[in-house]
Amino acid sequence: MRRITARLLALAAIAWAQAVNSDALDHKNLDAGRPLKLEDPYALAAGEFAVEAGAGFSRNRGDSEQGIFPLQVLYGASPNFQVSLGSAYLDPRRPDDAPKSGDLGLGALYNLNQETLSTPALGLKAEGRFPTGEDSSGTDARIGLLITKSVDRLSLHLNGSHEFLGGAPAGARDGRNRLVFGASHPWGAPRRTLLTLVADAFVEQSVMSGTKETVGAEIGFRRMLSPRVVWDAGLGREFSGPPERLALTFTTGLSVGF
Repeated sequence: MRRITARLLALAAIAWAQAVNSDALDHKNLDAGRPLKLEDPYALAAGEFAVEAGAGFSRNRGDSEQGIFPLQVLYGASPNFQVSLGSAYLDPRRPDDAPKSGDLGLGALYNLNQETLSTPALGLKAEGRFPTGEDSSGTDARIGLLITKSVDRLSLHLNGSHEFLGGAPAGARDGRNRLVFGASHPWGAPRRTLLTLVADAFVEQSVMSGTKETVGAEIGFRRMLSPRVVWDAGLGREFSGPPERLALTFTTGLSVGF
C-alpha cells in the first residue's frame, strides 16, 4: 500500500510542477467524489491529464468518525475516452470498509454522444477495484450509464450503475445497484462563471442481503481558482438505511490539469 501511495503522490507532484503549461479545466464537469457521487458523461480532451486529490471525513449514527484521503489521476486517452487510476487512504480502518484503505481503482469513461436540443449526452463508465489494500480480498467491478440534459443553464444528471462484489462475506449480495439523480448550475452565467453549484439524491442497495437500502442527499460546489486549478467541497447525509449509515459526510479537494 505504501508503494502505491508513494507512486500516486509522485504523480500528483508532477502535476503541480507542470500545471503552468496546462490547458483550462472545466469546473462545470462532474467527476465522482469531486465533490459528490454525481457524475456527468464528459471525458477529458484527448492528450490531457488531470490529478484530483482530496480530504474528508464521515461520521456514522454511532458518532464514530473516519478520515478519507483520495487521490486519482485521469488521462484523455483519445477523443471522448478517458481512463483513470486512483486509491484512497482511510483512517481509522474499519472491518466493514468497502473499498478497503489502499485498494487500487482503475476506470474508463466513454462519451457516447454530445447533447443536442432533443437528445441528452450519454456516457458509459466501467471501474475495477483491486484488493491491494490491507486485509482486502476479492475484486469488485462497477458498470454504469451516465446521462446529462440541460434546461437553459440548469443541467440535470442521472447515473445508474451495478456493482459486482467479489470476495463478499457470508450473507452478502454478489452485486448491488445504485441510482443518483441531481442537478448543477453555473453561478453568475452568462457574464462571468467561476462557480458551479451541485446537488444530488441517491439510493443504493446494502452489501448485506435483507438490509434496507441507503437513501441520502448531498450538496456542494466547484470553484475555479485558476485556468488549471478547481477547488471543490461538499456535504452529505444518509437519511435511511442500515444502522451504521452515515449521519454526516464532508469532502474538499483540488483538481489540477496539465
